[in-house]
Amino acid sequence: MNPFALARYHRVALWSQDHLRLLEPHLRLLASAGQKCITTTLVHQPWGTQTFDPYDSMVEWIRLKEDRWKFDYTHFDQYVALAMKCGITESINCYSMVPWGNRFRYLDAATGDYGFVYANPGSPEYEKHWEPFLRDFVGHLRKRGWLEKTHIAMDERPVEEMQPMVAFLHRVAPQLQVALAGSNSPVFKDTVDDWCAFISAIFRIRGSRAAR
Repeated sequence: MNPFALARYHRVALWSQDHLRLLEPHLRLLASAGQKCITTTLVHQPWGTQTFDPYDSMVEWIRLKEDRWKFDYTHFDQYVALAMKCGITESINCYSMVPWGNRFRYLDAATGDYGFVYANPGSPEYEKHWEPFLRDFVGHLRKRGWLEKTHIAMDERPVEEMQPMVAFLHRVAPQLQVALAGSNSPVFKDTVDDWCAFISAIFRIRGSRAAR
């Protein structure tokens, strides 16, 4: 489900009432098909530009003076509330603390321009960037009554990047669960709460000598 593609296709403003109205039948269709998880984004382009319509962030990161931060959850709240209204209520997956390229966009309140932080999981720069958000996000989710449903989610990222990220998350925001779509590496057996792992299939082709 890509809400950004829907807005572009129908030529409506993102998160406008027209956009939300158009999203509703799609979300209801997903719910009727058994969808249980709401896919949200915490950062700009968590999967790079692999799709025709890249995913934007549903949270605006705003850098204030003296390296202080403000976080605007308006669009995140709108989307989650609408998805729940449509029947998708079991969990909220938030992508991603390990995006492609480890690039994190923010809005500079002083200039009105966007900037980027580049930081790898496990580095001091990474933890400095993420800790204010995680503490604020936990408080926001608790107020909304969504904390127990929320997972910080990762998608097919290298193990050497995911491990320090999970350790950091458990230290700073242990209330948040972890979701992973990727390899079934044993190093995550005690740390991932919601796991979608690859399954290798063997196909035997009739009349073929080889099984692949």
